[in-house]
Amino acid sequence: MAIFVTGAAGYVGSHFVKCFERETSGKLVLIDDLSRGSRRNVPKDLPFYQVDAGDTRSLAQIFAAEPPEAVLHFAASINVGESVRDPLRYYRNNLVTTINLVNTARLYGLKHFIFSSTAAVYGATGLTKVKECDPTLPDSPYGQSKLMAENVLADAARTYGFKALALRYFNVAGADTTGVIGPRSADASHLIQVACEVAVGEREKISVFGNDYNTRDGTGVRDYIHVDDLARAHLGALELLETMDKPFDIFNVGYGKGYSVLDVIHAFEHISGHTLPYQIVDRRPGDLPEIIADNRKITEVFGWVPRHNDIFEIVKTALNWERKRRKKDITIR
Repeated sequence: MAIFVTGAAGYVGSHFVKCFERETSGKLVLIDDLSRGSRRNVPKDLPFYQVDAGDTRSLAQIFAAEPPEAVLHFAASINVGESVRDPLRYYRNNLVTTINLVNTARLYGLKHFIFSSTAAVYGATGLTKVKECDPTLPDSPYGQSKLMAENVLADAARTYGFKALALRYFNVAGADTTGVIGPRSADASHLIQVACEVAVGEREKISVFGNDYNTRDGTGVRDYIHVDDLARAHLGALELLETMDKPFDIFNVGYGKGYSVLDVIHAFEHISGHTLPYQIVDRRPGDLPEIIADNRKITEVFGWVPRHNDIFEIVKTALNWERKRRKKDITIR
């Protein structure tokens, strides 16, 4: 039996694959349609299928040849603003694809399933820190599609006899600390990647979406987590599934502290040694003023200890990767 990774050539998926290969053992089978991922992100010697994660016919053939001990489902559409403009795409990619994947895998003996969820499921709770048991009031189709997929997964696990976890990611950022892999998006929307592009001269300026939120400097506050720490959390999730006595559970994956948009810009200026131009523009639909993880559950149950809990290290690894990828000569402090 094998561990299947969907979205394996994407940002988070590829970092998980590298982490798994470095820190543990087992057979990995990689699935990615390469619509956003890159084959260069993952080892050439691992089994790889260029397949959509919701393509039931192709999945059935793959699972029939190699039954799935576990599936880690990273494949998804993740842009909040885009989800507001094109909600049906997000329900198809994040909900329908998950249903198809789970249904096909369970027919071939699925034991364990790990779902990449998001802090966007919480919505505007009004809470400074959110716990897994807090209300979920997503105010974007992105968050709604992920929450609906969580509910489907919980029901399926209870009914069909496999065990599943949903990991609610906070703001994933940074790049592999060895500089081998990192984000490759051609239309970056996340702040740290946008700031990288400004720092290397590929964008003119950063758009700051609103400075009138009820936060310390008026800009949005987020809990940024280094992608390597997130990858390691999935290793802990795989271990937990071996002994878990319930069919389904949920964990926040974040550091428990927040940085504003301006904090991040200032961190980039410190690391790069240059001023980063930015412009205040209108708020984006679906954006929250502030969201920070209460991460006590994952640290207590997993024993998860972050290794890169520092905004300057996150920024430095991101900027190093962007400089290397684009072969730009800029100062890194």
